Amino acid sequence: MSIVIVLVRRLTGALLTMVASSFAVFGAMYLAPGDITDVLIGGDASPEAIAAARAEYHLDDPFVVQYWHWLERVLHGDLGVSPIFQVPVVDLIGPRLVNSLWLVGLATLIVVVGGIVLGTLVGLRPNRLGRAILGLAAAGVAVPPFVAGVLLLALFSVQLGWFPTLGGGEGVLDRLYHLALPALALATPIVAYVINVTAAEVATEAEREHVETARSRGIPNRIVTRRHIVRNALIPVTTATGLAAASMIAGGAVIEVAFGINGVGSYLVQAVHQRDIVVVQGIALLLVLSFVLVSMLIDVLYAVIDPRAVART
Repeated sequence: MSIVIVLVRRLTGALLTMVASSFAVFGAMYLAPGDITDVLIGGDASPEAIAAARAEYHLDDPFVVQYWHWLERVLHGDLGVSPIFQVPVVDLIGPRLVNSLWLVGLATLIVVVGGIVLGTLVGLRPNRLGRAILGLAAAGVAVPPFVAGVLLLALFSVQLGWFPTLGGGEGVLDRLYHLALPALALATPIVAYVINVTAAEVATEAEREHVETARSRGIPNRIVTRRHIVRNALIPVTTATGLAAASMIAGGAVIEVAFGINGVGSYLVQAVHQRDIVVVQGIALLLVLSFVLVSMLIDVLYAVIDPRAVART
């Protein structure tokens, strides 16, 4: 029952975070320099069009009233209409969001499989190979995703011709093939970081007294490793991996632009250049929501890995 209470508390905190974030996102538009109607409908609009826009967006109302009307529309799934394309923001973001989710999902899979598995093996067997992997991981943390992307493109696309230079593709297998290099570039520094964190946590847990006690009682090593080492080490590793995955959601814009992926990140860059403030506002709110959802997912994983740890918080 205590776990349920903790999760309800986390959900309440997530909702408060979303409200505060939405207030900040709307406030950024409200404080934008110049007349907001010039951005929404253009500077050469007729007086009638300006009056209609000010009435639609409640621009003559106090700030709090404007925010309430905007929040009410957002809660009904209405993020507004792009003044550039005269299309609902939801329709513009939707297809691009799918592409971004494919990219971040594949990159997260690389992080989980590569980072946690390699980190666990290195932590359990600190031999020469393990030290070499840790050395490469330490160097990989310092490699920005766009640098990794350029190197991967130069080697595997231009020199070897194994992968396409642009993301995209149709169908599951073709999409994965086109997104392999972008996902690897996005995941490179995160994988390196997770390897270091996992190896350190596993090595620390392997030296604890209760692990030696379990081994002295004749418990098979595989059971000791699974129950007493890896399970306890996964708590901080889950935090590191979850936060790293969340950072890839926001940091994917550079990779999407470099590989020509029509995703949310690259569209955010385009919307900023076009001063499409309604689209920027919608994407910013979406990014905040993704961070909140990842944080909640981490709490759920805590409960699955070790309910006692969650109950004590």
